[in-house]
Amino acid sequence: MKNYYEILEIPYSANNTQIKTAYRSRIKRLHPDICSTPYTDEELQEVLVAYKTLIDCEQRAHYDKQIGVETLRSGYRFRYRHFLMEHIEEGYYAYRLVLYELLHSEHLKAIHAYETFAEKHDILACLPREDAMDCLFLLAESYILEGDYLNSFFLFAKVLNLEKEKAYFRHFIVEILKRVKYLVLYALPNILTVTDTVHCLQMASQWDYTNGELMQFKKAIRRLVHGKLCYTGERK
Repeated sequence: MKNYYEILEIPYSANNTQIKTAYRSRIKRLHPDICSTPYTDEELQEVLVAYKTLIDCEQRAHYDKQIGVETLRSGYRFRYRHFLMEHIEEGYYAYRLVLYELLHSEHLKAIHAYETFAEKHDILACLPREDAMDCLFLLAESYILEGDYLNSFFLFAKVLNLEKEKAYFRHFIVEILKRVKYLVLYALPNILTVTDTVHCLQMASQWDYTNGELMQFKKAIRRLVHGKLCYTGERK
């Protein structure tokens, strides 16, 4: 019997949202404009059957009994990561591994993997746009946790620029803007030169902040330029 979880590349504990996301991703990857190798109707049908079976509660419960999924669940986390590692040379699987580490709170592993893969693969060319934005956001959060505020800022910047092109985060973008505001006003001035901090403030001024917040950025730039901010050490 075919393993529908492996066909959709999801854990046995996947919820309906994860199933739908995985299904859309698999279908996109089989699209002739994206897929570099020929695919068969059988492959498409396989993905469709897997999706229809797992998205329906009754069908999924019956299928799980047939393959003994309760037994498999206990060891799947390791095996799924192992599966990703085996296909790590492909950009799609490389970034799926990054997402896997992020979703399991393995922040340092995720950062290391991302920094390794980013040199070889463009995340937007490897993942669906929405998945790439999720990954970049979670990575930015991880960089904050590790005290790497500059890399966090640049990843948030990517997310905000993508959001300007086409909305995805929508209302949640307010939370991202709050994080960036904290970085440019309080975190980055303590670690960057005046010139670099001003540059980051100018970048932030391009995003959807209120007039009051934009005025805060302008005042911060003026204080920096005139040397009125307090620093730890001397910066020029």
